[in-house]
Order: sequence, then structure tokens, then C-alpha cells
Amino acid sequence: MNWSYILDIVRQHRSTLVAANVVAIMSAVLSVPIPMLMPMLVDEVRLDKPGKIVSFLTATLPADCHGPVVFIFTVMLVTMVLRFASLMLAVLQTILGLYPAKSGELYFGGVNIRDIGLDVVRENSLKCN
Repeated sequence: MNWSYILDIVRQHRSTLVAANVVAIMSAVLSVPIPMLMPMLVDEVRLDKPGKIVSFLTATLPADCHGPVVFIFTVMLVTMVLRFASLMLAVLQTILGLYPAKSGELYFGGVNIRDIGLDVVRENSLKCN
């Protein structure tokens, strides 16, 4: 194996590699703000010093929905949607990695997905032990 062989493979599967990397970047962009949303909101609500999140929610939500419970629930819902979207993009990236661009079929460990049965699972589980 040398660099020219690797570059030939990259050229052959260029569109799939580009798509998988774009999906990976989108997944990373969605997952970065997740751990910061709730702590920022809790600091804003507990300290009673409205920041960017509270002011955005105040401007977005109707006046009768302004309150700590609604703000926390809304941010929790946004966090869950972001986590789910990031997870779905990770699944899509995995599928793109299993899908050779030219063949139109899925492979796992060099075995066609249609041919995977109990014997293939047993064989691969024995390799893991």
C-alpha cells in the first residue's frame, strides 16, 4: 500500500467522502452548543439577570408564557431536538461510510448487508472476544 493507491481510492469515492465529511461537520456544529445551553439558562434565570437566551425567548414567546418553567422547558426541548438531529446525522454519516459509491449496496466487514445472517454475526462476535 502506498500513497498513490490511497489517492486512487479517494478519487474513486470522492463524492461519498465529501458528503460524509459535510454531514460530520454539520453534526459537530449541532452538537457543540448542547452542553452550554442549560447552564447558561440556569445562570440567567437563577441570578435574575436576563442574558441572550432569556431575552431571545422573551421576544419570541407570547407574554403569558414568560417565566422560568417555560424558559427551561423550551431550552430543554431545543436541546433534545439538537441531540436528535446530531444523532441522525451521525447515523447518516455511518450509512455513507458503509455505502460504496459505485456499487449501490451496503457492506459490513466486506459482507453484503443482504447476506448477513446469524452465521456472520457469530463469526464477527467471535473475533471480538
